[in-house]
Amino acid sequence: MTTAQLVLLVKSIDRRGMGYNLVSLPLLRTEMAQNGCSDRKAQDALIFDGIRSGFLCPSALEGRHGTTQRERDAGIPQPDGSRWGFLSIRNS
Repeated sequence: MTTAQLVLLVKSIDRRGMGYNLVSLPLLRTEMAQNGCSDRKAQDALIFDGIRSGFLCPSALEGRHGTTQRERDAGIPQPDGSRWGFLSIRNS
């Protein structure tokens, strides 16, 4: 999977959902695995490449009623102790 394919996958998931330009990492990781990228390190590398390239924008994992273990497990830990849990397409 390439970064361009990842961006297309994020767009596809968003279109099938509510269309708010916010895709959860648990869902994205599941779909990445279904598309041939099941290794967590490879997934993280693609996600970071999409962020560094300016195509994707991460958002913190948060929830009014808390977060699930699945969401926390799929999240990307940050140095401040928070976790990224969502990605959106950066509009240019």
